[in-house]
Amino acid sequence: MDMSRVRVVTVVPFYNEERLIHDTLSALYKQTWRPAGYKVVLVDNGSTDTSRSVIHSFVRTHSDFSLEVIEEPTKGTGVAANTGFAAAIAYGADVITRTDADVTPHPNWLRAGVTHLQRPGTLTVGGPVRPRKDDGNYRITDAIIWPLYCAIGKLMYSVLHP
Repeated sequence: MDMSRVRVVTVVPFYNEERLIHDTLSALYKQTWRPAGYKVVLVDNGSTDTSRSVIHSFVRTHSDFSLEVIEEPTKGTGVAANTGFAAAIAYGADVITRTDADVTPHPNWLRAGVTHLQRPGTLTVGGPVRPRKDDGNYRITDAIIWPLYCAIGKLMYSVLHP
């Protein structure tokens, strides 16, 4: 896969994320690598807050960033993500990435993911998830459960792929 020609779409389902979605969009905008034709598909899962206003404000100040907002009325992150995947496929994506609207991807997230996908036989790529502490939902158990979950995943991968 030629990274200079790869068409990448990031799918971001959201529901009532007015407080956090700006940070997510900023993090995607500030990626160290964004290929030509990079696009973000935001899937509104029936928000009743001002999430869309936040998105439209971001678009007005970042006109060089390709964003599309689509709707999925059926509730559920999985359904919303699938709607976004269908839109990405219709757009002609070679690679589809996905994140949540309350996540701030690392500046090298996109490059690292697409680079790993170039390895022969690789179909999916995942990485560590660190819970946000500034969204009002952080629990001390998050500091234990997420690292344990990631460690188990790494262990399983190393056993299955020695």
